[in-house]
Amino acid sequence: MPQLRNPLNVIRWNSDKHYIDALAQIGMPVVDTRWLEPDVEWSKRDLHNRFPAREDFVVKPAVSAGSADTGRYTATDADSRRLAINHAKRLLDAGRSVMVQRYMPEIDTFGESALVFLHGEYSHAIHKAAMLVGEDTGEDTGYTREAMEPWQPSELEIKAAQDIITQVRRLVPGRSMKSRPLLYARVDFVVRGDKPPLLMELELVEPSLYASLAPGALDRLASAILREVAYGNDANNDVSALAHA
Repeated sequence: MPQLRNPLNVIRWNSDKHYIDALAQIGMPVVDTRWLEPDVEWSKRDLHNRFPAREDFVVKPAVSAGSADTGRYTATDADSRRLAINHAKRLLDAGRSVMVQRYMPEIDTFGESALVFLHGEYSHAIHKAAMLVGEDTGEDTGYTREAMEPWQPSELEIKAAQDIITQVRRLVPGRSMKSRPLLYARVDFVVRGDKPPLLMELELVEPSLYASLAPGALDRLASAILREVAYGNDANNDVSALAHA
């Protein structure tokens, strides 16, 4: 029978990006996000008033993969703002929660980093260039290809990622500080030079760990999986022994 190594309660919690709000509530450094829920009747004026007054911003659903149904808009451009309203309205009418985030200009300057942890320990990281360049049209054009390269994160990035992963034990129902570290986790940051990084996404379900871009990462991942399998077998044996005691 298939077994989940990142447990079901973690997958449920992480599959909906409302976890970003949960992290923000306890003071974790996340990209500022406004939430539009489908159980509210939103007029076009209501949506207009919920968007930033200046700079670019991003509209996307709380449940999605890659950059699907995600668009970047310019707050001071009337046509762009109208397209953002239509985008949000389309998602809300489909019963989907909507996130509105200020587009971080540091993404264009410094890009994004993705730090991978195995069993709670830092393994490797990659760097991504800016991806979002325009509006979402509502047409399925597939996933955007990411431009990636190996990355040496700062100590500030590693520490911030470790702090966020630690908080998962506090926030996910059914987990605690005594819970076993997750098999894998990927922490996606906005890199901001000497400033503290900001969390864009915490991936505990995402299969893209970019092991091929980091020497030794595939071996570390394989070792982590073997340890998890051995741990699972030991746990099952313990349960079996108790049942027959």
